[in-house]
Amino acid sequence: MTYREFNETLKKVNLSKKRFADLTGIGYFTIFNWKHGDVPKWAESWLNLYIIKLKYDIMQLK
Repeated sequence: MTYREFNETLKKVNLSKKRFADLTGIGYFTIFNWKHGDVPKWAESWLNLYIIKLKYDIMQLK
């Protein structure tokens, strides 16, 4: 996942970089260092699971 794809995914799920950092326990400024290379594989995996969780939460409300 590129940094651009990471940003697009965060926007899609209405998640700020600050909130992502808080939820994952990483430093906020660490995320900005990802601009210089690829986003870690665990972050993409984490976002995919977060998206599944959001879908599940929506299903629970119905």
